Amino acid sequence: HASRSHVVFQLILESQEKGQTQVSISSFNIVDLAGSELGFHHLDNDLDKRTLREGANIRKSLLALSRVVEFLAANSATHIPYRDSQLTRILQSALGGNSATAMIATINPWTS
Repeated sequence: HASRSHVVFQLILESQEKGQTQVSISSFNIVDLAGSELGFHHLDNDLDKRTLREGANIRKSLLALSRVVEFLAANSATHIPYRDSQLTRILQSALGGNSATAMIATINPWTS
């Protein structure tokens, strides 16, 4: 049984020029989002129930991420819901503010 979850690799760099007091902080995030496969199968045992629960948690965090992106894109929101998910909390500095974000997606259509 392989556990599905999101993976976040975060590299934080601090730099300071000689003789200066100002410190520049940069972060580099590599994020692997788990798939959100739906569980339309019969729940025969506890393993199936855990897998279904795991999938529900994945979908919940993906929904929170999409809501944050939607609020940021609207550019008029007074409150951005970063606290709705651990994922969005971790990525808050990369999603909003003075940041550049690139997304690479590998999408495989699910067929039965």
